Amino acid sequence: MNMRVPTLGLGIVLLGMLLLTGCFGGKDNGSSPPPPVPTVEMVGTLTLPTRLNSHLLAAVQEVRNTDTITGNAWSKPAVAVNDQAVTAFTLATSTVSGDWEFRLQVPQAADQLYRLEVNVGKVGLKAWVRDAARSAFAINSRTTAAALLARASGLEADALLATFPAMVGLVAQRLEAAWLVDPASVPTTIFDLAEVKNEVASQAEFLKNNTGFDPTAMVAYLKTSNDLDSDGIPDLQIVKNIDGTAIRFFTALSASNSLKVGVSSVGDYSDAELLADFAADRTRTDRFHDASAKNFALGLYFKRSAVADTYLKLFIKRIDLVEGSFRGVVAEYRYVTATATAVATGTKTFLRAGADPESGAVAGSDFLTDGAATTTNLSFLDAARGLGSTSDAVKLVRAYQGKPDLTEMTYAEPFVQGDPRFAANTTAARAALNMSGPATVGDVFSICFPATGHYALIKIKAITATTITVDYKVNVVPGENKF
Repeated sequence: MNMRVPTLGLGIVLLGMLLLTGCFGGKDNGSSPPPPVPTVEMVGTLTLPTRLNSHLLAAVQEVRNTDTITGNAWSKPAVAVNDQAVTAFTLATSTVSGDWEFRLQVPQAADQLYRLEVNVGKVGLKAWVRDAARSAFAINSRTTAAALLARASGLEADALLATFPAMVGLVAQRLEAAWLVDPASVPTTIFDLAEVKNEVASQAEFLKNNTGFDPTAMVAYLKTSNDLDSDGIPDLQIVKNIDGTAIRFFTALSASNSLKVGVSSVGDYSDAELLADFAADRTRTDRFHDASAKNFALGLYFKRSAVADTYLKLFIKRIDLVEGSFRGVVAEYRYVTATATAVATGTKTFLRAGADPESGAVAGSDFLTDGAATTTNLSFLDAARGLGSTSDAVKLVRAYQGKPDLTEMTYAEPFVQGDPRFAANTTAARAALNMSGPATVGDVFSICFPATGHYALIKIKAITATTITVDYKVNVVPGENKF
């Protein structure tokens, strides 16, 4: 059936269309659609969790607890920037413990801040990236912690990483622990866990209520045990006296500390003055400070390495110690570097087992302490086996091909349990590299001492029927293989 539109009705419709065209469709009325927002490229490094319960990834796909499948899950993350999903990204395929290059195209941010989220199942990583850093940035547990703290405190994420690294580290450690939890205990994501939320809230509360810090210093709210450099090992300790009225500070390396009172900032105690105080032994181990003490600076011996020693300079702003209850210390801090003392060089003569004593010769040594031959130090076993451990089961010696110059060697090969190149003695270590016979003058070996974990490099200088003399380098820092 044909239907007719009344003439008046059709006129109204046409008039409406003309009005709409006049309002929105003309070329000269300034109402053209806005141009598309330009895009920019972001290039960063995604550091995946080194340890995680891969079942936390099961929301993405069924994942078995293997590195390969877990890695495949991470290669297909859900990515968002400034709360907008991003599909134009590439992520290199790698192992679950690797650092992956991460590239993505995103709309240009008007405020030049890109709030990046990478989520796989119940696990997520974040980074707040300024435009100036978008071509080279990191996404890891620390940037995630900084992003959470930035949102909770209103501070800049990059400022948090630079000025409050200890607080960022506490949140990062809580996140890393959350990567290992039972997925059944995680309702949506690890960020919803009470342990994570409480840590973020606690640190953010301090950040919001404390101002007036030196912008060039780092800041921490110190507890009884503190990991200031976020290496997973507590390095600064605080203990109370017997009646709980005062506290003292010490590091893992030393209880000695220097003191300067009446200062107004951490910079008032100069690096040169701190180093001079330690050089002149103007230090003590028994300094206690009560709740009324503030505006003083301490120097503490912090780290030793082959490159440089490190001192910690603390400026104490407030001690929260109420009726014997210690809550924390508000402190600014900096690191002070000095000449390295971790590496020592010298010459040592080892006496063959059972031989008559000779002046200056030792039965055993780890180049820190001389003494009897043991399973965990170096000794002259006999002509056939040369230098090594008294137990064939202790693999502490590794040989080098040729006869390299010891003075030019800057590191020892790291010891890895089960590495076939490490052997109990110098002859066996040579054999592991297809070199026959016992050690000869000029041969070079590295030694990792199992009792302490420190490394030494030796070069055979002389061999007699009863002694072997070596030139050596030793690094006293456990686990440090650099010289």
